[in-house]
Amino acid sequence: MDNREQIVHGDEGLPIAVYDVTPAHIRYHMNVHWHPEHEILHVRRGSLCLRLNDVCYELHAGDVMFLPGGAIHSGEPECCDYTCVLVNLPLLMKTGDACMEL
Repeated sequence: MDNREQIVHGDEGLPIAVYDVTPAHIRYHMNVHWHPEHEILHVRRGSLCLRLNDVCYELHAGDVMFLPGGAIHSGEPECCDYTCVLVNLPLLMKTGDACMEL
């Protein structure tokens, strides 16, 4: 079974995507998935039981977790608000970028 998330996060103009997740969000309960983008997850309120590559982490308000691209992960929130920042490095490092040496 392939649990790759089919969403492309970011684009060539801005290779970063930010998601603020609250109980009203459609993906509040994070199903098992993976994606090639790196992710930074910040718990703003409540707690989140995060499973990352078969290891469980109990995150609380103020905690930050780095999830490397390709990591299988899921999460079960408890009265939680959290932010996910996904960084699409291949788009960020494209040749011809204004920040790249010519």
